[in-house]
Amino acid sequence: MLVMIDLDNTLADREGAASAWIREFSLENSLPADAVDWFMEADQDGYAPRRSVIDGLRQRYGLERSTDGLLAIYQRRVVEFVEVCAGA
Repeated sequence: MLVMIDLDNTLADREGAASAWIREFSLENSLPADAVDWFMEADQDGYAPRRSVIDGLRQRYGLERSTDGLLAIYQRRVVEFVEVCAGA
């Protein structure tokens, strides 16, 4: 088992992955243009608890799925957007 811990976006572009996910999610769910900016601010560069950010997204934009359901969607998809940083 390999465990990679990257606390400052030096190994992998976590911020880029989160941004790509919310852009895709916003398009798929017809969210307003401000959803990307709101999500990235709420994300606090990855320091905010995922559950809190996802629940805030659900409440702010009136999403019908449960927080757990949305969190599962995020966790499953965001990893596909992760890119290794140059030189890592």
